[in-house]
Amino acid sequence: LATGFDAASNNCPPSEWAVDEGCDYAARLMDVVGQLTARIARLDLGLSMLLIGRDPAWLLRASGGHLGYAEAVPIHRTAGWWCAGQSALHSVAYLLFYLQVDGWAGLWHYCFPTVAYLSDSTSINSLGLVNFFGVVAFIALIPLAIPAWPPLRRRVYQVFQRLHVAGAAVFVLCCAMHDLPILLFAVPGLAAWYVEWRGRAGGGRCCSPHRLHATAKLLPGTSWVELTIADGAGIGLSSREAS
Repeated sequence: LATGFDAASNNCPPSEWAVDEGCDYAARLMDVVGQLTARIARLDLGLSMLLIGRDPAWLLRASGGHLGYAEAVPIHRTAGWWCAGQSALHSVAYLLFYLQVDGWAGLWHYCFPTVAYLSDSTSINSLGLVNFFGVVAFIALIPLAIPAWPPLRRRVYQVFQRLHVAGAAVFVLCCAMHDLPILLFAVPGLAAWYVEWRGRAGGGRCCSPHRLHATAKLLPGTSWVELTIADGAGIGLSSREAS
């Protein structure tokens, strides 16, 4: 399998970016898995971020009024979980790859901005710095994913709301520093959110024509109202927004 996908590998010979001349079958396989999961994660991130707004006007117009916020939430959630899963698999694959090709010393060198130990240079190695941002993004997945787990999210939605936004910002920023082309997938969603935010600030509004049954519950000790929609989706509103 690894031999068949050698064309997708760029960290093993004969690639000019090969980190080691001794890539075996397992190393090539992990390199290919890392490459493929990175590409899938980009697509998932792009789709998820396109739907981060509360009033996705572009979606409402593109679907002729048939799709809106209520429909965008489950798509955003699914794409987000896929992005987190593929990103985690990408990180684990490359941690194992560097461990396989050069042991613990190579793992330290290739994943952290240490002084280059393979040459006489005392400068910080650029590959280690770039991969370090990937390590930080991998760690940022923890506060991003755990509060998003449905049973926990419903119990402490106000915690999820705060950690999710901050965690996503750190994750996207570190991903961009680790893999610059990911901006091509993230920027459209950020631009759509900014246009919507500016429209909301100017008094503009849009909504989905679909009506769903929901139950409202004030979360104890907070100003947040939890709306549980008929299909099981949860939406949080502050008391100011609800009023």
